[in-house]
Amino acid sequence: KRLSIFLDAVTPHLQPRYYTISSSSIADKGKVHVTCSVVNLAPSRSGICSGYLASLRPGDKCAAFIRPSSFRMPIVSEKKSLPLVLVGPGTGLAPMRAILRERANKSGPFYSQVSSVCLYFGCQRPDHDHIYKQEMDQWHSCGALDKLEIAYSRLPENNGKKVYVQHLMRRPQDAEYLKSILLDKGGILFVCGATAMGRDVHDTLLEIFTSALKDNLKAEEQISLMRDQGRYIQELWSASA
Repeated sequence: KRLSIFLDAVTPHLQPRYYTISSSSIADKGKVHVTCSVVNLAPSRSGICSGYLASLRPGDKCAAFIRPSSFRMPIVSEKKSLPLVLVGPGTGLAPMRAILRERANKSGPFYSQVSSVCLYFGCQRPDHDHIYKQEMDQWHSCGALDKLEIAYSRLPENNGKKVYVQHLMRRPQDAEYLKSILLDKGGILFVCGATAMGRDVHDTLLEIFTSALKDNLKAEEQISLMRDQGRYIQELWSASA
């Protein structure tokens, strides 16, 4: 007992791991989907939580709790709908998948209050880690997703140059599109993924707004206004196992 008390005092407690739910409470009633990348720390060792989740089999039980999502529709008038831009590379696609499954189900606020959806997704290669590709095709064909842009960062034809979602957003046609959707039409921007990616996307957004408004301060004010109105939400994380 004394040893247990001593270890409890000197050993840091294992912190909970938070995963964004990738299912819709409307389209997937009674179910919770989790999109998790297994962290490999050594040849025979994986991350504590991701490895544990990967080891579960149908019928197994695990301890979990649910927190409210950060991604909610801002308050809009009943007769108004807004365009939505989603940026979710890798497992950052999780909340975007929930939204698109809801739209494909033709129900909920992301269906009734959203006029169009653009998704920026990124992974290494189409044959390696393009998760939910079949679902993406289905969302596009059924009208749940209007515009899909994919950044493959490790394609051989890139000649070693890594291409990420922020690089696609900086392309002239994309910058003009994002300026029209977010600045002119008052659209919504949701971003989910790694902290570094979130910073790069934010910097890209600032560049696009600064170019459009010809004033860096006004661009920053517009981004702050989007945050205040719930039209710019980021859910970011650093790597954990």
